[in-house]
Amino acid sequence: KWDLVRTVLPTERLADYVRAMVPMLDYVPIAFITAQKGKNVLRLLQLAVQLHKQAGARVSTGDLNRVIRAAVEASPPPMSGSRQPKIFYATQVGVHPPTVVLFTNGPELFDPTYVRYLTKTLRDNFPFSEVAVNLVLRA
Repeated sequence: KWDLVRTVLPTERLADYVRAMVPMLDYVPIAFITAQKGKNVLRLLQLAVQLHKQAGARVSTGDLNRVIRAAVEASPPPMSGSRQPKIFYATQVGVHPPTVVLFTNGPELFDPTYVRYLTKTLRDNFPFSEVAVNLVLRA
């Protein structure tokens, strides 16, 4: 119901507010539409097509492993007790959403914050910058 609010609050300010209130979804595009007048509905459909293409993107195992290796070298995972978490290799196993499996020495060794860091790294380096990425850790 953007047509009822737009006179009170500009779109930029509302977008900033939404991003501040839900920071974990900072990668998600925000679309303002008015169904009554049909404003921006076509743009919303074009965005949906673009997001569908991103969610269907495939990445080679070699490229995936290079990016993960660089991310680990730039910021190694923190120790878990006396054990050092290690990533042996990564592979994409699915699309819609893009699903990447990391083979590790123990999924329980990886802190959720570090998993978010790796997910953001994948989103920043591959063509799925605006869609959810499913990162699975396996032993």
